[in-house]
Amino acid sequence: MGQAAAAFANTVTMLVAEKTRRLKLALFDDYHPELHYMRGPGPKWREKHAQPPRQTDLGDFGASGLWNAGA
Repeated sequence: MGQAAAAFANTVTMLVAEKTRRLKLALFDDYHPELHYMRGPGPKWREKHAQPPRQTDLGDFGASGLWNAGA
């Protein structure tokens, strides 16, 4: 067998091995990080980073102003 034929056989063997490896990973890979994806901060984070509620300025429409608006 000449050098060219040996190089070709080596290349074909490497390609078949790579395709076999990829097929094995596709069929038997049990790693699925999307199953463990966190969707956002949980209750412990909210508890730790809680801020007091903001006071809003309702102007003329404050709580007492709403009841007196029609009078």
